[in-house]
Amino acid sequence: MPIRRFLDPTTDDDTTLFPVELNGSAQVIWQQLVSQYCKRRLTLAKDKLPAVAGLAQHYAKYYVNLDADQYLAGLWLSQLPHTLLWHIGHISGVFASQHELYRAPTWSWAYVDYDDIDWLGFDRDAETFATIERAEISLPGENTYGQVREAKLRIKAPLKRGLLLPDTHYGDYNEVWAEDAIQEFRERIPGTRGARLGRISFDLAEPRNSENELLYVHCLRITPLAGLVIEPCGGDSSCQIWRRVGVVDFFDSSICWWQNCVSSVITLI
Repeated sequence: MPIRRFLDPTTDDDTTLFPVELNGSAQVIWQQLVSQYCKRRLTLAKDKLPAVAGLAQHYAKYYVNLDADQYLAGLWLSQLPHTLLWHIGHISGVFASQHELYRAPTWSWAYVDYDDIDWLGFDRDAETFATIERAEISLPGENTYGQVREAKLRIKAPLKRGLLLPDTHYGDYNEVWAEDAIQEFRERIPGTRGARLGRISFDLAEPRNSENELLYVHCLRITPLAGLVIEPCGGDSSCQIWRRVGVVDFFDSSICWWQNCVSSVITLI
């Protein structure tokens, strides 16, 4: 696909060019555009999606079949589920903030305020274990690329609970282990590396446990070695309405953990 230069969506000056040259697949180009856009600070956080609307329209002219695709709060239906794997490039102890008013669903990068957005796994052809069964979006007006009132995704994918434990070097609560691995973790028993499954990047903040309380996380598998971290909106895992709280970068050891895990159908808001 040819290199293109995009107009800067944050200014009315049509001669101003977006300061990056882009190349690659349509998905990679959109991800690069979003990453560059997030580095620009907006006066009003609520204007995040309206401000990128011009960029999305310009992009659609070159890379999107609008008869078969749908724009969903900063993401494209044809590029899901892979582009759900965005994450903030934070350093230890620094997280994104959340706008006080509804602006976007938790599965969209527009949900958080942060100037460094990246993606796990840029390979559009990577095997996926998730299927988007339905996408619903409610808009306050007629602008497809503008503000969002509500958006939902119905997803079918393997869902499994793991144990959340602190990183052995820094103490941050960002590692997922097999549920039955607490003894191995406490005693650092040699030969139990397979119980350590992956590292989580939380969107807003890491959970903290009180003394002697175990923390658990639910992982939704998207690709062989990447997935979403989600939590039930009602606090009960039997609930079918979930919100995203982060992404998980799995280690090779997780492949056995996923064996025989059946897919669940959930609604992500």
